[in-house]
Amino acid sequence: MSVRRLFSAAAIAVAAVTVSAPFAAAASPTPPVPHPDGGDASVSVRPGVVKPGQKVTVTLLCVGQKGDLGKVRASVLELGALRTKESSVYEVAATVKKDAKPGTYSITYKCYDSVLKASLKVVAPEGKPKQQVAVKPKGAAETGGGFAG
Repeated sequence: MSVRRLFSAAAIAVAAVTVSAPFAAAASPTPPVPHPDGGDASVSVRPGVVKPGQKVTVTLLCVGQKGDLGKVRASVLELGALRTKESSVYEVAATVKKDAKPGTYSITYKCYDSVLKASLKVVAPEGKPKQQVAVKPKGAAETGGGFAG
């Protein structure tokens, strides 16, 4: 194998790991937090990497919580209603705000006395780049008066 092919293969492998790592990390839920009474709690958001206007699902686990389940807090999301998915597991459908700036945002939820957090990464929307100049020039470029001999 030539040195050129070896470096090419290594560059492709590094690029694949670099591109897939943020998606794998963002998709992993917060590990359950044990409570004194033996219950567990966690919060996760899927997908973990989104664009403005995209829909996400926030999943909450709060074993043993009775009564008021509290509120999900996320400044970057327009939250829907909390609904029961199964025993002690709840979901909230949400939409990333259309004016959300790229960055990483926290999603928090309180179960008992623990504040649980998950992260949501907002990336720039794909599309036409913004115009770089305020006024487009008109006509041909002016390069001078001609031959000065």
